[in-house]
Amino acid sequence: MIVRSATNKPMTSAQNITNELLSSCNVSVSAQKVRTVLHSAGLKARTPGKKPYISEVNRKRRLEFAMKYKNKPMDFRKKVIFSDESKFEIFTPPSIRKIWRKNKTALEPKNVLPTLKHGGGNVMV
Repeated sequence: MIVRSATNKPMTSAQNITNELLSSCNVSVSAQKVRTVLHSAGLKARTPGKKPYISEVNRKRRLEFAMKYKNKPMDFRKKVIFSDESKFEIFTPPSIRKIWRKNKTALEPKNVLPTLKHGGGNVMV
């Protein structure tokens, strides 16, 4: 139940799993014991990766765009200027949120913290 809880909700803490066990199963275990069980199952507490949030509609549009132009000749590509925006946060708060995940699963959608392109304290370049 401990491993299932952490894999279904990777952003839950060991203390939350302990509280869940106490309330649902009336079993009292320490948060350290929960961490030990998760580590033995191959799960580690890691800082989640940050990726820009892209809606499902925009994902489909980007894929359609890429498929439309993927077979264009090199002469066409030499005439195109590609540009992109980058967001740099001026005051980045320390990331204290951790997720439980296995190795090589960093970019799975449930293990990524989506970021939004609005809010204060940043510069668009």
